[in-house]
Amino acid sequence: DADSTIQSNQVVIETLSLAYTGSLNAEGTELTLTAGAGMDSYQWYKGDTENMTLIVGATNAIYVAPITADSVYYSVEGLSGSCAIMTDARLVVGTMFTPVVITVNADTNEFDNICEGTIITLSIPADTENYQWYKNGNTAWGTTTMTINSVWKAGDYYVVTIPAEWPDVSVQSETVNASYLEIIQPVVSGIVNNSYNCEGDELTAVLVDEGYVYDWYAHEIAGAYGDTDLVVAPNGVYTFTFSDAVYITVVANYGGCEKTNTTNLKNYTSEYMSISIKNYDQQYLCTDSVADIGIGYGDDKWENYQWYQLVDSNWVMLQDDTNYRYGASEPGSYKLSGTSVNCATAVVESNVYIVKHYQDRAMNMYASPNEICIGDTSVITFSAYKWTDIQWLKGDIVMGSSGYEMIYLPIAGDTNKVSVTEFNHYIVKAKHESCPNGLKVTSDPKIITPALNPIIDIGIEQEPEAYRQLLWDTVAFYVFCDNYPLTLSVDSGYDSYQWYETYYAGLDDYILGDPIEGATSHTFSTTALVQWVTVVVESEGCTGMSNPILLDTWVFQSPVVQSYNDNQICVDDSALVNLGFPGTWVEYYWTQDGVIMEDSNNDSLWVTEPGQYVIFAYPEACPDFMYTSGVGPTMEMFEAEILEGVSDEGDEYFYAYPWQGNFEFQWYRNGELYDNPSENPVILWKEDLPGGTYYVEITNPQPCVSVSGDVVWGMGIGEDEMSNLSIYPNPTNGIINIEGLNTEVSSNISIFNSIGKMVLSQQVNSEIERLNMNDLPKGLYIIQVQNKDGLVSSYKINKL
Repeated sequence: DADSTIQSNQVVIETLSLAYTGSLNAEGTELTLTAGAGMDSYQWYKGDTENMTLIVGATNAIYVAPITADSVYYSVEGLSGSCAIMTDARLVVGTMFTPVVITVNADTNEFDNICEGTIITLSIPADTENYQWYKNGNTAWGTTTMTINSVWKAGDYYVVTIPAEWPDVSVQSETVNASYLEIIQPVVSGIVNNSYNCEGDELTAVLVDEGYVYDWYAHEIAGAYGDTDLVVAPNGVYTFTFSDAVYITVVANYGGCEKTNTTNLKNYTSEYMSISIKNYDQQYLCTDSVADIGIGYGDDKWENYQWYQLVDSNWVMLQDDTNYRYGASEPGSYKLSGTSVNCATAVVESNVYIVKHYQDRAMNMYASPNEICIGDTSVITFSAYKWTDIQWLKGDIVMGSSGYEMIYLPIAGDTNKVSVTEFNHYIVKAKHESCPNGLKVTSDPKIITPALNPIIDIGIEQEPEAYRQLLWDTVAFYVFCDNYPLTLSVDSGYDSYQWYETYYAGLDDYILGDPIEGATSHTFSTTALVQWVTVVVESEGCTGMSNPILLDTWVFQSPVVQSYNDNQICVDDSALVNLGFPGTWVEYYWTQDGVIMEDSNNDSLWVTEPGQYVIFAYPEACPDFMYTSGVGPTMEMFEAEILEGVSDEGDEYFYAYPWQGNFEFQWYRNGELYDNPSENPVILWKEDLPGGTYYVEITNPQPCVSVSGDVVWGMGIGEDEMSNLSIYPNPTNGIINIEGLNTEVSSNISIFNSIGKMVLSQQVNSEIERLNMNDLPKGLYIIQVQNKDGLVSSYKINKL
């Protein structure tokens, strides 16, 4: 039937295989080779990998191969029916079956003992493969180096290795003992570790003696004791009077090794007294609430309670507050003391508990996200559990008494969430249920900043001069010279850029300003003109902006020229003018009547000629920028004159000029000092003035002396004749000629120096007289011609 299937019987075909194992004898001198069962007969072979020879008589399933230093390969052939199978040849050599040697390394003491705590290392050769550590017959884990550092790791160790060619053969090393000299820890009774004791208690510690040498110590610091802390304990009994917390340590010594027992004895004064608040809502004290603080448990340990409050760094006792609980009605730091019921002398102090003002209560806010793109929204959430009357506010910058200040203005929102789109500071105000009659609590600000906020790098190496508060950060003030060229840049990894600027006009509020045409790359060139600069960038659909910077400019106080000596120059002398406000200038030049003076790079100038003097100066911060005094003092030659005037009442007078300044005036009549009777030393009133020839000597603070020409007052013989005199040359190198003299009128000629001393005198004998001044020093002199009536005419002569 073509549609029927008939299945035959099943035939299993197996591959005939043969293997053999090895077993090492105890001495490690022979390897028993055992072939697998199931063969009709066997034949063993030996040799090298190239030539294997039959071992005569080795026809059993088991063959004992001797282990020598020579390398010998073994294999076995099995015959099953007519099928013969030969195994692979396997090497047998003595080095394969040599047990590893364990090296023991440890420091021993003078008694050849290893004390507990000493490190013992057991090691086998670093190139050992296929090894396993055993401790006390159980497997132990380690590398080729086994480290023993405590008693529980001590024991009998050996290592078993397995040759790579013989995975069924185990080679065991000799066993080594890694152990310490174990000392029984001292056992002390009569005192209890970590027990509290009272000052004055009599305590006795008794040792269980194991026959060691024991040392006793009483010390204050755990683990720190020495010879100065040794105490005597006859026959293992130490009796003492407890005074304060102490450690009693007994050290047992044997065979150069030690074992210790330490008992910590505490003072009742160190018992822990913990105070806390009963209602945690009260930890922030409201205007009409009380914080119930005190011991929550364990109050039966103490008595005679006393409360304290911290006032100006001093703990002040609270009167009549002797309960283990206290109702604090004002914020502050509090603590409690009490006497131990087990020790009347032990006064215990609690921890310090701080009761805070309700305005200090933390208000938890978080924003999602904290950084936003321009046009995106951030949701600020306030954890409003137990909070009511919620109000949201945002920041604003105003100019206050101490500079820029942040104030907060209300925004819409009375739930625990608010959605915002502006980079700014945001706060929330609310009342807590625990303080319904108190003012609202104000949160710390949550700051929303741009998600893209590139940092502007100024094109020069200059640190900001100052910072100004911004709604989401701070603004750097950079100060440059006026019109200083700058290159601003940000990272070049954004998709687009647009730079903005707006000029600062003293307004408090920063605004983005107007886009700068063509400023659309990551760099921007400009000059410092007192302006805000901001860059707006875009990347992968997000628009952000940099912190703005203010490119401010230096403002320098213009130089001012100050002068001395009332702007006057003495003959043959100079007057000082200089920069009135030195500042930090690096270069100068002066002009005289608009003409630049040579070699005038100095803040001071000695003037020898009349004219107007102006200084030009360059500040250190901006050495290419020039500032000027604009106008300067006009310096005049200091020359004394006598002028005439009439008072408002019609009285005539002579007066000295110049007269406005810090001058001294000395009048002369007929060549002699004249004591001016006027209250004003500048004026000679004609009404009271005796006849004669007058001149005045004016001295300025330099000092510089100038003598005026003569004026004649009153009638005298020969007055007209004396007015026709001619004196030349002036100035002179030495010889002076006087013409027009009348021997009937003139009688004497005298020469006086600048301080009024007569240096030359001669009689008038002819109409022309010659005076020899060659021996006189250079300077200003006064020549006086006196007539026979005593009238004097004076003339100034400059000797070169």
